[in-house]
Amino acid sequence: DTGAHTVDLARYLVGDRVGEVERLSGHCRTFVDERPVEEGADETREVTVDDAYTAQVEYESGAMGTFEASRYATGHKNDHTIRVHGSEGSLKFSLERLNELEVLTGDDRGYQTVLVTDADDPYVDHWWPPGHVLGWEHTFVHENYEFLSAVADGDEFHPSFDDAYEVQRVLDAVQRSDEAGEWVSLG
Repeated sequence: DTGAHTVDLARYLVGDRVGEVERLSGHCRTFVDERPVEEGADETREVTVDDAYTAQVEYESGAMGTFEASRYATGHKNDHTIRVHGSEGSLKFSLERLNELEVLTGDDRGYQTVLVTDADDPYVDHWWPPGHVLGWEHTFVHENYEFLSAVADGDEFHPSFDDAYEVQRVLDAVQRSDEAGEWVSLG
């Protein structure tokens, strides 16, 4: 159950430029084999989910990527970080700094911090005055607004079932690669 959000976000951000994942090498681990059924109880059960995974991926365009997720990322509360590096720039985002996007373009010598609460944010008219931070819960309000607007207008919405299928193909390939101990093709 780890990795779906990251794979989906990568498809959203770079999929039009790099295509789908063509092949990958995945590794999965479960660090804790048994956990208590209830907190404070003596009864335990076998753990059937992975605690961490990594995947080296190659896209149709030849671009490369790395995915990783862990339930044991010491020092992180609930982080989801994505970095995209390209020939014309880079960007970095961390869920623990929800209101900021780090952007590097062209010949910049360093990243610029873009605040999503600036006056030109598409949702700023619906929240507090510019400059006030938005929280985790606001992301769900935005998602629901976009979904319900698409339904009301008869528009296509993403992520769709097709998007979910493509994400699941990648996650399935990670499992198959881990079991086989080799790169696997998604073709």
